Parts: sequence; C-alpha cells; structure tokens
Amino acid sequence: MDTAQLSDSQFFSQEALQHFIQAQSDKAADLSNMSAQEFITRLQKYAEQERQQAFNKKIKLSSVEYDGEKDLFLDTFTSEDTRDAYCRSINFAENYAATLDKSLLEFTPAEADDFIYSLTERSPASVRRDVAAVSSFFTFLERRHKGIQNPFRGTRARPKKRPVRPEAYPCTEEVNYIISHLKDKKLAAIIYIMAYRGLRVGAFQGLSIRGGQFKTISKGKEYRGTFSAEIISMIKELKLPMSNPFSDISTVSLKSKIKYEIEKMYRAGAIKAPYSAHDFRHYYAAQEYAADHDIYRVSKLLNHANIAITETYLKSIHVLM
Repeated sequence: MDTAQLSDSQFFSQEALQHFIQAQSDKAADLSNMSAQEFITRLQKYAEQERQQAFNKKIKLSSVEYDGEKDLFLDTFTSEDTRDAYCRSINFAENYAATLDKSLLEFTPAEADDFIYSLTERSPASVRRDVAAVSSFFTFLERRHKGIQNPFRGTRARPKKRPVRPEAYPCTEEVNYIISHLKDKKLAAIIYIMAYRGLRVGAFQGLSIRGGQFKTISKGKEYRGTFSAEIISMIKELKLPMSNPFSDISTVSLKSKIKYEIEKMYRAGAIKAPYSAHDFRHYYAAQEYAADHDIYRVSKLLNHANIAITETYLKSIHVLM
C-alpha cells in the first residue's frame, strides 16, 4: 500500500500516518493484508483518538493557574539573582512556545529539543542554565498537577559541559594590576573586597559596615564578617557612607561594569583571560586555603553552609584534587 499516495488523497499528514503505522506495528497488526478501506477506517479512528486526547490534555492544562504556579516556583528561591536568572530562562521558553501558538505547558519532548536547538546564539553554559531552569519548573509542576510531564527529562539536545578556559582565577599580579589600573576607584574597591575578603558580587548592594564588621545578604543568607583596616581605609578615602557604601549600584550593573573593564584589559594583553566577577572570589578562596590548608576556616570565610560545599568549590577551581 502506497501510504504517501494515501495521505495525499485522504488529507492525512505523512506524520500522522507514520505514528499510526508505528502504533499498529506495536500491536502486531498485519498491515500488508489490510484492505485500503479498513486501513482508512482504522486511521480515522486513531486520528480521532489522538485529537480527543489532545483536547482532553488542553482542558486539564487550562485548569492550571499558570502565572500563580510560576510565581510560587520562583518564590522558592531566596536569592534574587537566582530568581531573576530562572525567570529569564522560563521567559525564553514561553516566547518560543508562543511562536508555535501554544502554551509552555503543551511542550512535547520534540519541541523541547527544538527549543534547545534554537538557542544557537547563546553560550553552551547559558543554554545548560536555561534548560535546567525550565526543566526544574516542569518538575515542580509535575509534582503538583496530574497530566503534566517534564518534556526536558532525558533530552540529548542539551550541550555538554566543556572547560571554557584553563585558568580558573587570576594570579596575584593580575589582581593587583586590575585594581591599580581601574580609573573607577569605587569599582576598584569592590574588586579589592572580592579578591581580599571573598564577597560575592551580589553582596554589595545590601552591604553595611559598623566598627570594622560588615553585614549583608548573600544568596539569600545573612553574611557577617570582619573587614581589614585596608578595606575600611579605602572606603573612607572614597567618602562612602559606612551604612550602605554600594547601595547605588545594582548587581546586574556591577557585573556588566566588571565584565567590560576586564575584557578591555584582556584584549590589550594585560591579563591572561577575561575573568568574571566571581573569579576574584575564586582567587580569595585559593589564597586562604593555601595559607594553612584549613578547609573549615575557609568554609566560614566563604559563608558556606557546610565543609562539603567548600570542598566541592575548591575542587572546581583545581585547588583540591
């Protein structure tokens, strides 16, 4: 039987025919002995069942209060940076679903793969983050609503993780060069604090200082510690208020400024790699661990929840093997 000719004459898509034939093969149906009329009758019944299932699924999904569920999912993250990153990733997937004239909840595994393949202009690391975020959202929904399945589970379209550069963090000479050659002295002070006290880039906006002690929120947790006399002197020289010295600059803006300045120095050949803002915290962790190999002390300085996190962290920058 010429199925291609049949699809043209009976207005069935070739894809529908292929799905039907596969379904019949799974049931061990003898298609070669089936008459054309019987084949068409079964195909019509199969197509109607498929349409009914799709309709029933659409009805079930319509009962999901999508915006409320999305807000509830995002509210599980105490870190504002993480929440914003996951929200952007989900928005990417929503926009792609809109091009298919469907909601994100209607994604099939094939469409999930196609979405991943569509992110060609983004870096592999960004694509992996986007996939992880949307997949986590689906898993969250899957546990709360019957009929929702995670179409990203088991995908092979996700790009594999590869090392971006051999250097994990700058050396001491590079750190000092970067700080001394920045015209923006406030930015230089921030990098100094990251490199010589290990604060995350997201900890500066809520930073307050009193009597040499600092307090801030980092990744949703309170972070307290002591600043050196050099850091305190630097902030005073800039005439910044100790109560909130860096409150006027957002985390996104700060990352952007650091990226711009570091890449400019890298293109000029002054440093070995276009280091990220977080690489200065890597430098701090490596220097502190090298001082006495006391992983417990380093864990406290980095404000990690436990030593296992610190061990993984130091392994990721090749300080521990």
